[in-house]
Amino acid sequence: MIIPLVLAFSFPNAVLGSQMAAKKGLNFTPSGILVNNNYGDASPNLIPNDKLQSDTGQVFPFNEYTKPYAKRAAEMYKEPLIVINDHFYIESLTSLDLYQDQFVGKKVQISGYVYRLDTMSKNQFALGRFSMRCCVADSVPLAILVEADTPEQWKNDMYAVALGTIEKRQLDGKDVLTIVAKTVDTQDAPTSPYVYQNPYFGT
Repeated sequence: MIIPLVLAFSFPNAVLGSQMAAKKGLNFTPSGILVNNNYGDASPNLIPNDKLQSDTGQVFPFNEYTKPYAKRAAEMYKEPLIVINDHFYIESLTSLDLYQDQFVGKKVQISGYVYRLDTMSKNQFALGRFSMRCCVADSVPLAILVEADTPEQWKNDMYAVALGTIEKRQLDGKDVLTIVAKTVDTQDAPTSPYVYQNPYFGT
């Protein structure tokens, strides 16, 4: 009983900041876990075999593994402003990443901690949260790239909210979604640095 308490006070939430993110890396492409994971004999089924079509005509292909994300993507696409909140943080970013081309030009709002990598341009930083799928040991910063006019005022580990338009950029050889920010504002940090998978997603 005493040891976990000692560890909890010895390693506060502050350790889950930019230094930890630099060690673990930032995950800008969370849909990769669906496409590249070890599904064994099921892996050939990752080829999309069905489609959801929105009222606007936008199409979201899916298979048995990605169907819940196609549904989430279709729901978000209908919104004039896509707001990424804690309730579906992991699922929303995964859906956006899975259907990058469909969401280019859409407006989005997201809050998170400020992170930076050496490979980013001077006008770029990342906003994200530590996503926990199983336990603390497997937690990884799940983030989206942000481009801002005054990036220097947003320091590492600040908690901020960005509002802007989705574009695509290349980072470390990968296509990643980017928010071209119209506004970036400070926001009170949440009580927990973590976001979790929604247990009811896909049901």
